Amino acid sequence: MSNRIEVNPGDRYGRWSIVQELPERRSPTNGKRYRMVECRCECGTLRSLTLESLRQIAPSRSCGCIQREADVKGGHKNRTHGQSKSITYSSWAEMKQRCLNSNKVAHERYGARGIAVCKQWLESYETFLADMGERPSRRHSLDRYPDLNGNYEPGNCRWATHQQQARNRSNNVMLTFCGETMCISAWAERVGLPRKTIEKRLNKYGFTVDEALTLPLRARRATQ
Repeated sequence: MSNRIEVNPGDRYGRWSIVQELPERRSPTNGKRYRMVECRCECGTLRSLTLESLRQIAPSRSCGCIQREADVKGGHKNRTHGQSKSITYSSWAEMKQRCLNSNKVAHERYGARGIAVCKQWLESYETFLADMGERPSRRHSLDRYPDLNGNYEPGNCRWATHQQQARNRSNNVMLTFCGETMCISAWAERVGLPRKTIEKRLNKYGFTVDEALTLPLRARRATQ
């Protein structure tokens, strides 16, 4: 039985309403495919998002209009958002520094490589907050995903733990099995085998990917 999530026009996630499913997007760093959907916010804004960004722990709930309405209702339209000491605000500020401030050490790996922050996030913390939601915990940080080489923008960012980010690194060994591509650690978790066992099967004993992922522990490779 397939676990593929069914997507239908009109499905709602917060203020987003799905218009149509778009062609899948393949990450250039790990080859994995990500489902894309065109969504319309209640205010009329159209945007392309990954299906995951609508279903993650801190999902995108609107195009930013929720926060803007809250600001106006609270009489804060022309005042500070009052969250400059929050961990979410710190992540937003650090994101901009990495991309814009050449005096920062991290700039060499971000802004100097052409990684940018989209205009709406660059100009408005409120829009960033509405798109990304609150940072779930101090164990989470802002991760460019699914495209590790892409910009900071809606549809290419998530809140992720260190472990999740490690699996998104470009130097990970990726395995493709049954049409799905993931790093070895992710496959180990999926099939219930130790990561080192899979690595030894592939690198030391010459197992195929199919054999490395499906044979039980202590099983011998079939010989011809």
